Amino acid sequence: MTLPEDVESFRSSCGCHREIRKQVSLFLPLSEWKTLRLEAARQKVSMTELCRRWIKPEMDRLHQE
Repeated sequence: MTLPEDVESFRSSCGCHREIRKQVSLFLPLSEWKTLRLEAARQKVSMTELCRRWIKPEMDRLHQE
């Protein structure tokens, strides 16, 4: 089984190949959710991947502290 490219790139970038993973859920107003969905479609990525890309710089900063 091969993982989608976005999942594999996230795993290699976060160093979590063997780390247990937990899900994060967000509640957004419908208008913001639609905006997020449109941006993900524009970039041709999943909404999850778009959120990961946006979160990564802050996670990197937190790991350095």
